Amino acid sequence: MPESLPDRAFWILLRWIWPRWKEVCLLVKPATVLHWHRAGFRLFWRWKSRPQGKPGRPTVGPELRALIRRLARENHFWGAPRIHGELTRLGFHISERSVQRWMPKRPSDPRRAQNWQNFLENHREVLAAMDFLVVPTWNFGQLYVLVIMQHGRRVFAHVNATRHPTAAWVK
Repeated sequence: MPESLPDRAFWILLRWIWPRWKEVCLLVKPATVLHWHRAGFRLFWRWKSRPQGKPGRPTVGPELRALIRRLARENHFWGAPRIHGELTRLGFHISERSVQRWMPKRPSDPRRAQNWQNFLENHREVLAAMDFLVVPTWNFGQLYVLVIMQHGRRVFAHVNATRHPTAAWVK
């Protein structure tokens, strides 16, 4: 308490001599203080978010790229998900997208490509076509017809007609 006595005496004397001393002490407006706080927070978060090492994703080394290509070359039916799984089991940390990027581009074999005609030829025996149609009658009525045809033998598996179809009838 004795150290603060001269300070108190100074301020009391100053107030007695100069009653408007508070106006001079107001050097900074409240908006300026807010601006300083915002700038300080901005600087702090810029410092906190600074890059620790090299920016961006980690690079894929040449050894890992060679391994990806070798796995893809030796296992023709493995895609990026399978190779990614194998690399993960081996302890490599790499994304599936990076594996796909470094896999060799395989030329498409037109003989192995599955087009619509090949699909129909390969599955003809197990395919069936079904049609549900409405036929107008001579007396302005409607007849509902259900036709099921097997593609393999090109025979009608089922044909039926009714004036009032129900779910049980279609089944």
